[in-house]
Amino acid sequence: MQELSRRPGYDDDFVREIENVLLRRSNGTFLWIGFVMKALLDTSTRMEVMDVLNALPQGLPAMYGRMLLQIKSSQRHIISTILKCVTIARRPMTLEELKTAVSLLCNTPIDSTQIMCDRIASCGPILRISGGHDTGTCSLVHQSARDYLLREEIDTDPILEEFRIEGKEAHTSLARICLACIENSDFHHKPLNIEDTSVLKKSPLLGYATKHWPEHARHTAEDLDFPKTFFQKKDDLWKHWWQSYTTAVESTYIPFGDYLPLHIASYFGIDSLVRKLLQANAWRINIKFQKYVNQRNKHDMTPLMLAAEEGQHSVVHLLLENGADVNLKSEGSVWGWTALEFAATRGHLSVVQLLLTNGADPKLPGNGMALNGAAANGHADIVQLLITKGAFVNSTIVRSGVLTPLSLAAGNGHEATVRLLLANGANINWNINPGGKCARYTALRWAANRGHEAIVRLLLANGADAKLEDEALFEASRLGHETIVQLLLENGADSKHGAFDRALGVAAEKGHEAIVRLLLAKSVHADIKYSVSIALIQAAEGGHDHILRMLLENGADINARHLYHYEGIWFTALEMAAARGRTTTVQFLLANGAWDVSTKDMDAEKPSRTALDWAVLKGHEDIKQLLLAKDVSRLTKALRLAMEEGMEVLLYTYRY
Repeated sequence: MQELSRRPGYDDDFVREIENVLLRRSNGTFLWIGFVMKALLDTSTRMEVMDVLNALPQGLPAMYGRMLLQIKSSQRHIISTILKCVTIARRPMTLEELKTAVSLLCNTPIDSTQIMCDRIASCGPILRISGGHDTGTCSLVHQSARDYLLREEIDTDPILEEFRIEGKEAHTSLARICLACIENSDFHHKPLNIEDTSVLKKSPLLGYATKHWPEHARHTAEDLDFPKTFFQKKDDLWKHWWQSYTTAVESTYIPFGDYLPLHIASYFGIDSLVRKLLQANAWRINIKFQKYVNQRNKHDMTPLMLAAEEGQHSVVHLLLENGADVNLKSEGSVWGWTALEFAATRGHLSVVQLLLTNGADPKLPGNGMALNGAAANGHADIVQLLITKGAFVNSTIVRSGVLTPLSLAAGNGHEATVRLLLANGANINWNINPGGKCARYTALRWAANRGHEAIVRLLLANGADAKLEDEALFEASRLGHETIVQLLLENGADSKHGAFDRALGVAAEKGHEAIVRLLLAKSVHADIKYSVSIALIQAAEGGHDHILRMLLENGADINARHLYHYEGIWFTALEMAAARGRTTTVQFLLANGAWDVSTKDMDAEKPSRTALDWAVLKGHEDIKQLLLAKDVSRLTKALRLAMEEGMEVLLYTYRY
């Protein structure tokens, strides 16, 4: 607008009139205003400005239509092809890729990138170029442009209908040129690095084709004419393509290794290819055909498992129709899952329904884990379906401990699924034996560990026993979930004995001051001095001086010694601080009466070292000097110990 206002004769009233018209007709769509401003800047008089304003349609779809109608008739075919490629591409194509794709589809060579840029420019602002000619990409200006081009209703204007894109037809076109690109490449001879510029210079579209032809093939309107070599397991062309593909997408989970055509087609959901592969092997006698349909890859997965995991409904249907075993279990690295568990875990409801309809039994070993997978990922609709079909609501799996559907849903924060499981009879205190000893993963512990306050409240309200669940209090204290610690204490969590000691100690070590204060306030521990003295050592390990002060105020013995289980050595707070290099903590402890016990005063049954020993062994020079200032006479023993440990020791010069 500023550029218009600088033109001669464009006074404030006229500019204000333009602004009012734009605001009134834009319906708050700034992109529409941007398109209009571009058209206005192409005018030269006030009269032309008003003519443009009066002629411009309202709304983005009509604006896109106006842009396309302005394209010359001689350019419509190639421009519509450019729009088709840009709209359907799985990622923004580079200018070189787009030039190659359009040339193949139009059977008309485009000689240079500059010519391609000129073609793109003739589309108007519906397309944009990012970057330079060598590495630049082309994309649509906005999602609304994609929606307009892919609209389903037939356009009454024959010119605009020429630009409307039939999604499946466009995918078919791109799939065909991608396959042709691969067939005409050096994949016949070896795998290729599709990131190598020399490879792409020879075949600019090969990188895109290698990675994305399966996605286009999945959405085709008709059966593709796949090359016969694709059906041959040992064919070099497709074996080399597969090796190059898996290398290019190495960060992506690819649950199989070797080139197995039926597995690959099932994984990508390419119906037409699955159908052709099944037809090509239909000559086998029944037993051998069933073996082909249920063949396993190196990860022990069948085509049905792969299709189910990826949610490829139509391929799952095809495989089941051709004898795929719905209850076959993988014995490989995925812990014996079935197709049902793969589909349930990934949330593919329609595939789960299809598998159940075709005989998948949710009560069988392997299938029984489907409920756990669905619950862990919050797929409440699948959880309900599986329970309705007889899945055991308290089924357990072992993942570094025993987990139920309820504990998995609680730990991952899926409140709706937790409510559903409770409503269907899930045992809220599962994993706690009658003696009161807590197993590893109850729902309450898992929710407390992850900090899901709402779920902790829900579980407590539905009977979760905080008195029996020591680990929930420990986990919440360790991870700093103050509100959950308070909830657990208010609902009977043990505030005495070992549970309290562990929670207080880990909160002190991690520096969670508010939780330490809360635990001390709620404690009914008869021997609080013992508990806070242990916590003092852990606070010293973390270097949390503010917590040290709090513990001392609550009666901690500053010189108490306790066994550090990870190292099998006994420590005082001072020794721990010296060993961990906590200089300010050492200063604080010394100022508050800590003293470094000499070796001769130590209990022979409690292996330990003095603070000075630790400072020398670990090379903490500043701490060593602090301790020497307290007791110079013991330097020789500390140095001797360091040499016995095989450490290099510097010669020190001391001033007395």
